[in-house]
Amino acid sequence: MLREHIASGQRVEAFDVDVCEEGQWHSAASGTVIGNKRLVRFADATVSKLRVRFTQFRVRPTLAEMGLYLAPPLLSAPTVTRDGNGMVTLKGPEGTCARYTLDGSEPTSGSPLYADPIPMPSGGVIVAQTFPLTSGSHFFGGTPTVRVEFGLAKGKWKIVECDSQDGLEGDPRKAIDDDPSTFWHSRYRDRVDPMPHRISVDLGETVTIRGFTYTPRQDQWDGGIITRARFEVSQDGKDWTVAADNVNFDNIVNSRQQQVVRLRASMTARYFRLTALRTVNDNNLASAAEVSVLVK
Repeated sequence: MLREHIASGQRVEAFDVDVCEEGQWHSAASGTVIGNKRLVRFADATVSKLRVRFTQFRVRPTLAEMGLYLAPPLLSAPTVTRDGNGMVTLKGPEGTCARYTLDGSEPTSGSPLYADPIPMPSGGVIVAQTFPLTSGSHFFGGTPTVRVEFGLAKGKWKIVECDSQDGLEGDPRKAIDDDPSTFWHSRYRDRVDPMPHRISVDLGETVTIRGFTYTPRQDQWDGGIITRARFEVSQDGKDWTVAADNVNFDNIVNSRQQQVVRLRASMTARYFRLTALRTVNDNNLASAAEVSVLVK
């Protein structure tokens, strides 16, 4: 922490911070202005000396106060993404590593260490957790664990029907791109189409379906989040069979968690359709960040 003597004016324009470790000086951080207070973060270090070098300044630089702090890292759950070929990637905060399991159990320090993309073309459950790189390191935060259930890889999928979309921003293909940050949204800006809303998907092959998933939009808005849904399957995209009807997604608006619908008996199909029967606020809007089928 650096603080100029503001009563004398703001004079520092650029500075460097060096630390001395085991008798050797090396650069730890740099910055421009300091002003009333400036926090400069650098990697944890065990130091015997520290120096601040003013490299650009007006008149004579001043320093009213400085302080050193050890701030344990804040661990957050790793992000889990998958491409169209079913390769899963884990990414955690800088200075951490990720361990994972594929059997639904909680990861431990002995679980596989993530290094390369994990093949999950047929889907399944992955549970991933962030760990400090240095064993025994202290950190802040809760349990940095994430659990994701993937369905069939979506490389062959395509949208064959969508009754309503809000321009390119609401493109239904965003519901099958394995990216929860994007989402399909029914029309709402120039006019609103009446419910129910639906999207139909061609899987590109005939598969044995054991369930479905629905992930609501993950931004700060709740427009169109589905609270009751119907899932149907078809062999030809014309004749449809109801697989699960009047499925309620309880507390979905507050939790924003992936919803899993398992079938009592598996069904063979090439197409599936999601129909939004009811959405939050009971209006005529519908949205979906991701939809998928479970084959495991």
